[in-house]
Amino acid sequence: MHSFASGTVFVEAADDGSCIIRIVSQLEIDPEDWGGVSFSMPGHLTVKQLTSSYPEDGTLDEIAGWPATWISTDTEQKYKTFVEIGRDRGQFPSRGGKGSVLIEMVSVPDMPIPDSFPIGISIGGYNKNGYDVMGAEYITIPITFKERE
Repeated sequence: MHSFASGTVFVEAADDGSCIIRIVSQLEIDPEDWGGVSFSMPGHLTVKQLTSSYPEDGTLDEIAGWPATWISTDTEQKYKTFVEIGRDRGQFPSRGGKGSVLIEMVSVPDMPIPDSFPIGISIGGYNKNGYDVMGAEYITIPITFKERE
């Protein structure tokens, strides 16, 4: 399969200790891929804005229907918020296509922000030995505040 995401992460730290993180990404999802692209964030961040053009050649209803935001209440889980694009949890291919996404996250008020933390990105879905696997390829992007005053 040929699915990928590439982009840039912008990090802004405010004097009050809060932060804003923006992910700008171009993505392409293979027509046979049901796993799409997922961005995973830790619990001290919440999604403020989500804008997607996937699939660029789709109707307004198709474009509006693909981005999904999931929030976990599991306190033991490393990531709490997930933004998914082109992922079909019924394991049906998404039809594929190209698009871009802008995710703006802000720190949760009154929750401390660590000096470093990861953001995860996973791509793809496949069947292996009779089991469906989401996030066939996975990377973490380390976010580090080098100096804090």
